[in-house]
Amino acid sequence: MTIYCFFISLFALCFGALYIGGVWNPGKKLVGLNYVVVNDDKGCYTSLCEKIGLNNTRNVGNYYARLDGTGGRFTVVKGTRNDAIEYVKKFKYWAAFYIPEKFTVDVISNLNVVNKHGHVDVKVEVILDEARSYNTISLVRKALRRLQNSFHIALVRSFQQLGSFNPPFLINGISYTETSLHTVEKYGQNFASFVTLMLVWISTISASIITHFYFAFEIHWLEKKEVHHPYIKIISSKILTNCLMVLFTTFIIILIQCICGNLTMEKGYIYYYLFVFYYALCGIAVNCSLIHVLPFIAYYLVAVIFMMLQITTCGGIFDHSVQFGFWKIGRALPMYYATRQLKNIFWGVGEHTKLANVLIILAWIVVSTIVTIYLYILELKTKRENWLRREYRKLLNYKNESTSFYNRNDDMTPLKSREVPMESMEDFDFTEKEYNRRTSITQ
Repeated sequence: MTIYCFFISLFALCFGALYIGGVWNPGKKLVGLNYVVVNDDKGCYTSLCEKIGLNNTRNVGNYYARLDGTGGRFTVVKGTRNDAIEYVKKFKYWAAFYIPEKFTVDVISNLNVVNKHGHVDVKVEVILDEARSYNTISLVRKALRRLQNSFHIALVRSFQQLGSFNPPFLINGISYTETSLHTVEKYGQNFASFVTLMLVWISTISASIITHFYFAFEIHWLEKKEVHHPYIKIISSKILTNCLMVLFTTFIIILIQCICGNLTMEKGYIYYYLFVFYYALCGIAVNCSLIHVLPFIAYYLVAVIFMMLQITTCGGIFDHSVQFGFWKIGRALPMYYATRQLKNIFWGVGEHTKLANVLIILAWIVVSTIVTIYLYILELKTKRENWLRREYRKLLNYKNESTSFYNRNDDMTPLKSREVPMESMEDFDFTEKEYNRRTSITQ
């Protein structure tokens, strides 16, 4: 119990120092995020450029490369709007700036030497996917607004030799329109993408404890003199019992969400329920493996810490890109892939990750199940041998009490040495006359 309290306190202290104490600052991590500028700008291709002395090689869209390292990692590539969408859809970049064909021409059209009284709207489309990680995208939006303002100031200064821009452009700058590939209408649903998995994992911990310490079928088949394939029957019934328990708890968890909330469900509730149950099988396999290896207190400690580690590293709250590098360990844990798959079920985000999500969770299920069955067979063999040994002793009247009695070496010890008073032997002190009388009676 002391060890349990120590480790739980240490774990709480570390998490409190990191997240509550202010050691973790996600804003500093934003400088490492990757963005792409898909430049479809044709440059200065009109006669307007020749009038003000610009050659046709001037391409203002390439100016976005100057943002690299100022608040993120910017890469400028040639491409179309579809290319920009694919970059974001495949999780290669957090956001894509799509520069249209007339970007350079529109910027130059706002110079006073070209257009003193009119204003030409300069548009850039920012493509992102808030369903990928809602909280992370919220930070990205704030960072991009600052970068957009900085870019506008740098752009105005770069054209000072050609004169100033008209006031509307100086005030309004470039018009950025945002396009989110998948929209999160309710933050609670984003919260449910990983809290659902946490509740399921808690239910698997409970199921593993119940079936490990209170499984009646184990004694029913194990303590029988003649039974065919007892290990197979016990293991099969235990697997079935665990599956039914997590199937029921999963149904209750999903039912509450269906009744109390109007969820956006791209793939449907049936697919949602089946996948959560699929993840529950992973949880019951892992926890059953741990409970066969560790004593109860140690198991409970490890199970709770392992669950908390999965929650903080699953990418449900913040993506690994804005967390400590250590949290990338979550990519080896099942909840990371389950969270990513639930986002695909809810909003259709991350279609290219579906196969990897299912296979990695399956690997956890298979390996943990094999380990659990092997350890359980060893445990059943030990229990079976102990029971047979006890039955054998009963058959031969060879109980522990009897063994200790028959192995005593003081059976021939004189009564005097046992300190038995001689008055207690008077009933056995017969005279010769009394002995003859009793003998004649018996004859």
